[in-house]
Amino acid sequence: MEGTVVDPSERIWYLRCAGLSFVEIAAQLQMDPSAVIRRFREYQLYLAKDVSLEKREQQAHMVMSQLDALQYPFYEQAMTGDVKSAEFVLKVIQTRMKLFNLDAANPNTESGQQQILIVGNSKEEFLSALQHGRNQLASSPSDDEEDEEDEE
Repeated sequence: MEGTVVDPSERIWYLRCAGLSFVEIAAQLQMDPSAVIRRFREYQLYLAKDVSLEKREQQAHMVMSQLDALQYPFYEQAMTGDVKSAEFVLKVIQTRMKLFNLDAANPNTESGQQQILIVGNSKEEFLSALQHGRNQLASSPSDDEEDEEDEE
């Protein structure tokens, strides 16, 4: 039974990585959706804490191979304009993005932290630096003006 997922939490994780919603997984496994979500989160914590980086990379590679196999028969049809195939391929791409956390707007802000740039030690110094920057932008020639000067 090589390659067979036996642990229900691991199976939930693989199904989620394959693009199924928690409700779809719950229906397929005949479980309550809240139990599916709980097991999925527990398995994520297990992966983050207890699984070696090598094992996580192996699992990610296996999931990517599965996604490749799923996408392959639909890709050519999607590229020739088949809307349903294109939608399926996009769903696979979204799943890849989720797998590698590339779907976040800004990976640096996932923890809820923001990066703040502090200019000066006071409000006055900040406003002065801001005004100086605006003045520099206003006095520098635009790209269009530079192109016109080069043509002359």
